[in-house]
Amino acid sequence: MGPPLSSLPISNAIFLQVYELFAISIVLQIYAKRKYSINSSSILPNVKEELEFFTKKHMFIAILFLGGFLLIAVPSLRNEVNFIFSKTSIFDNSATSIPMYGSLALIVKYSKILLPLILIDYLAKQYCNNQSNKYIIYSIIVVAISMMFTKEISRLNMLFPAIAFWAVLNRAYENKRIIISKWMFTLLTILLLSLTIYKSFTRFEISVSATPLSYYATMLQQYFSGTQNVAITLSLNNLSSIDSQLLPLKDCFANIPIIGETFVNRSDLSNVIFNHKYWGTSLIQDQIIPVIGQGYLYAGKLFSIIPSCLFFILLVHFDSRQKIIPQLDLVFIDAYVTASLACFLMTNITIISSGLFSMYFLLKIICKLNKKVSFW
Repeated sequence: MGPPLSSLPISNAIFLQVYELFAISIVLQIYAKRKYSINSSSILPNVKEELEFFTKKHMFIAILFLGGFLLIAVPSLRNEVNFIFSKTSIFDNSATSIPMYGSLALIVKYSKILLPLILIDYLAKQYCNNQSNKYIIYSIIVVAISMMFTKEISRLNMLFPAIAFWAVLNRAYENKRIIISKWMFTLLTILLLSLTIYKSFTRFEISVSATPLSYYATMLQQYFSGTQNVAITLSLNNLSSIDSQLLPLKDCFANIPIIGETFVNRSDLSNVIFNHKYWGTSLIQDQIIPVIGQGYLYAGKLFSIIPSCLFFILLVHFDSRQKIIPQLDLVFIDAYVTASLACFLMTNITIISSGLFSMYFLLKIICKLNKKVSFW
């Protein structure tokens, strides 16, 4: 798949990947030491604050009711909460033709997050009162059920909230972190392996001429910004249609509601141009341009590492903070962002920026309003 390797600047791509990893290691050595306090056995955050439970839930409950109403009123939104092993969870592109579908889907997504959070908050409060381990078991069951319902047959759509809820459980039941981590790790491993096997038999087919080794090498190449994808991006620099000055803004705001729909021409996005080069057509858009490749298109080889280093700095920042903040809803937000940023080699700037907007800025506003707003 993709252009012939002989026509691509493979050696330059390898150099850029090594350059990226070297820059990230420098950031790790310098910035991470400032954010974490060093312990003899592990890197631990600074002093934690005492856990705070929800004092108000009015805004959360209002969003839950709104999300439930939307699921009833707009049947296509049920694609957002399909059972992970359901064959109907293949995304229906016709649904996106509904006006404001993305904003409505976001409300459903928030509902799917807030319901387990409210339940875990209640169970953790009960645990503090009588120290019964049954509340820990109930909380793990709540998380397990929430992991079963996601958008599409997607491992990342299941993995990010699962990791965030894992952090919430660790924060809610700090004296049981080891047993919780064992259960969550086991649960995640079983679900991820099951989902991978399920996808292999229902969504993908190995061509007759492909060996298992070449097939899985291709999968790794596509999922982890392999050398071929980076090389394809380098070959885009000669295209006169690319406006390197406006391209970063277009990529960042492409998936932001209203702004992206109003001001961004999607045919100008780096990922669209990349897929056209990859497939030779604009009809297929399933490949993800690497972050280091986008940095190269924005600022050239020397400064191509800026987006990758920035994402890694944000990763360390959110990871260090989610371990010390006392509110469970904010723990979820920071842990979710940390998990998504940790996979920046599998995503790109457009995906990460839209994730930060919806799962950090908007969700944090909702959590702040929940503390102040009362409807009754």
